[in-house]
Amino acid sequence: MWLTIVYLTTIVKTSELEKKFKSDFWYKNLHSQSAQATLQKLKIAWDNFFKKRTKRPRYQPKDGHFPVRWKKDGFRIIDNKLRLSLSKQTKQYLKEKFGIESKFLWVELPRTLPHDSMNVKEVEIVPHDLYGQSFYVLHLIYRKVVNPGKFSKDKVMAIDLGVRNLATVVIQNERQSFIFDGRILLSKLRWFAKKKASIVSEIANQGLKNCKRLARLTVKEKNYVKDYMHKISRWIVELAKEKSVLRIVVGDLTKNFSDLDIGRRNNEKFHRIPFGKLINMITYKAEELGISVDKVDESYTSQKCSACGIIKKSNRKYRGLYVCSNCGTVINADVNGARNILFSVVPNPIRDRDSGLGNPWG
Repeated sequence: MWLTIVYLTTIVKTSELEKKFKSDFWYKNLHSQSAQATLQKLKIAWDNFFKKRTKRPRYQPKDGHFPVRWKKDGFRIIDNKLRLSLSKQTKQYLKEKFGIESKFLWVELPRTLPHDSMNVKEVEIVPHDLYGQSFYVLHLIYRKVVNPGKFSKDKVMAIDLGVRNLATVVIQNERQSFIFDGRILLSKLRWFAKKKASIVSEIANQGLKNCKRLARLTVKEKNYVKDYMHKISRWIVELAKEKSVLRIVVGDLTKNFSDLDIGRRNNEKFHRIPFGKLINMITYKAEELGISVDKVDESYTSQKCSACGIIKKSNRKYRGLYVCSNCGTVINADVNGARNILFSVVPNPIRDRDSGLGNPWG
């Protein structure tokens, strides 16, 4: 016997959801702006499901923590502090349960944020569960006015991503290449891995699986990697602006990513570095300046000579050196790869051009 389930497309109305949850305890604990934002998010999820864009929304964990969003009328930024409005029921609950009398929830903001210039539209608190511990991240959703610059030249920048040399940059008609080191990041990631392994071994001997130390170390690792990627992406985009670059092309690492085999140790290093995060950061920072970013196929860029065009695997002598057996060119292997990425998009490339053939900066 075959059972066929048919979903009927319908329109989910926010007003109907409000009536449905009006008497719900948790719904009444939310500020009116937060409750409205939650229902709108639920409506979008169901609409996308009925339009066959996403999977069916799942039930949230019974005792889990969920994101809460405040819209414009539900918060204020006062003297470097964020003031979040609370519902009447929440204020009463805090008073009766904990003796806390407060109309608002106050969150101190980092002093480095330019609050005066940020046109904050919404605020969201997002929970994260790591190794049995809960952490909360504050998202400030703001509108930024972008004024793309006008460049006197129409240059292309090519970026070859790698493990030890995180990003190798070559710019059209610029002799000097730029190498952004990835060894510092690898060293720090190894330290985190050893530290976490030590903690896991220690708590395993005690019959435990989770602990606060492990969760805090994981958060620290994520913050370090994110900060490192922000710095590298900012340096690259500032370099593009300085050199009047109008387009950035990056070697696409996602193609056959899961089938990549460059040795056990290198595979481990390669999969540990969030190249996708780096590309996303470069993209949105460059687009603010009017610089486009595209990913291009980088097949055979490590084997191809950027001077004469011959493809020979044995020409790459080792990780950092490329020696062409045809024309005799001796060049840094990553710079050679970046030049090949550049020549794949530059119209009518001249093979003997000197883009990137100067001494690398890094």
